[in-house]
Amino acid sequence: MKLHTKWARWINGLILSAACTLLVACGGGGSSSTPAPGGSSTPIAPSAVLQGSVNDAASGAGLSGVQVSVGTLSTVTNASGTYTLSVGTGTLVVSFRKAGYAEQTMVNSDLVNSGDSSYLNASMLQFAQSTVLTGTGAQTVTVAGSAAAVGLPVDGLRRSDGSLASGAVTVNLTPINPATNVNTMPGSLVTMSAGTAVPIESFGALNVTIVDSTGAELNLRSGQSATIRIPAVSRGAALPATIPLFHFNTTTGQWVEEGIATLVGSGANAYYEGTVTHFSTWNADKRVDTVVINGCVQNASGTAVVNARVTSEGIDYVGSAGASTDSQGRFSISAKRDARVALTASVNGRAGTSVAVSTGSANQTLTACLTLTQAAVKIKLSWGASPSDLDSHIWVPSSTGSAQEVYYGSSGSLSATPYVNLDVDDTSSFGPEYITLGRIARGATYRYWVRNYSGTFSPGQTASPARVELTVNGALTVFTPPVGEGTNRDWYAFDLVVDSNCNISVVPKNSWLNGSPAAPAYSGAPSYCN
Repeated sequence: MKLHTKWARWINGLILSAACTLLVACGGGGSSSTPAPGGSSTPIAPSAVLQGSVNDAASGAGLSGVQVSVGTLSTVTNASGTYTLSVGTGTLVVSFRKAGYAEQTMVNSDLVNSGDSSYLNASMLQFAQSTVLTGTGAQTVTVAGSAAAVGLPVDGLRRSDGSLASGAVTVNLTPINPATNVNTMPGSLVTMSAGTAVPIESFGALNVTIVDSTGAELNLRSGQSATIRIPAVSRGAALPATIPLFHFNTTTGQWVEEGIATLVGSGANAYYEGTVTHFSTWNADKRVDTVVINGCVQNASGTAVVNARVTSEGIDYVGSAGASTDSQGRFSISAKRDARVALTASVNGRAGTSVAVSTGSANQTLTACLTLTQAAVKIKLSWGASPSDLDSHIWVPSSTGSAQEVYYGSSGSLSATPYVNLDVDDTSSFGPEYITLGRIARGATYRYWVRNYSGTFSPGQTASPARVELTVNGALTVFTPPVGEGTNRDWYAFDLVVDSNCNISVVPKNSWLNGSPAAPAYSGAPSYCN
């Protein structure tokens, strides 16, 4: 019976997606997809607020001491990894730097008016390999357990001013797997073509950072080139035999095409090899054929929301993009043709609903607006290629005060009790899955866990790796599975505890079970905070 249920929900998803293609509502048009980055990198007069958290991409732990910079303005994350920075308005290129980690760069275009505030969270990868070189001959640096590598030419490195390196040279290599966590990629996966943002599909990336003994950054000497190997990844698409290379410009916040890479090997050992003339984050990408998804964003009362941010993430391909709503709350966003994509709305930390869309071969308009919720609580689950199917589960209070389980078999509702909904369910590797809390109840506990529906453990959730991102009023907490998984199928991640004054506390649990965690006890019908 369980297998039939899974099959039925997959078929229903296809039917609903087809319906979305045929039915038209809420109007088209809106702002163009992903405003061009590289606008105001040095604000003249700080008049808005940027805040967020920075976490270690592998463990999910908040990172302290990260320098967050916008032009000449900067701050440092606190002990829990959060920051607040006064900035200007417009399109901002934001850099995140910490010793031992590859630099991360994000683009924010949500601050439009003086007094606006916006959340920008970042995930950072530790250097995968740091190798000290003492000679200037041709050398190849590799990453243990990975196909990632860089081949350096004879006497090929210089400082930015053209001078020689001082002392020993340290080569830091960090392969990036956006198939398991697209947030580890700098910026959005788009490139600019004739002033228009064009989505690109990633098949793996590699960050190369080289410094001398004084910490001065080094790059290739003029006229020199190096060979790089990028481990090939995919969310299901066939690996192209040859593929363009793109480098990320940390000044403009744009992906720029430069060069070609060739696929070598197969399976887990496959990699893209190409020649580069400078070091940066290099991305094996291809431009994708796209269609446009039109839609709208509204608040809980049905009023159009201006300047809401709509983001996309490929479900069966590695891609991401963003758009903002216009004066009528409408948006237009490009996505890969004949693919599946998840759309999510947010504004100033307020989370909105998500929807999975099958794009087809023609432009389409969503039948219902994405809605910003009153609770502003969002849960995102993502993982790797295996296990093929992980599921989000959460205990919530029902209308009678008993415990109700929201999951793929009972997806909930945002328009009626329990005001919790499984917006997006994925059954074929990677995710993402989204649960949205529309309203929260006073004195209630919301209990969340992840079940390994596939029941396979090579790898299990820990090594997959599974990842849960919890956003409460814009503040991000990331959970990753603890050690000791064994053959336990249920990862009990956290509780959300709401007090009588509607304050939300996040209580990490991070424990393993073979079955659902006990349902919370509720005292009568819920009294909602909003």
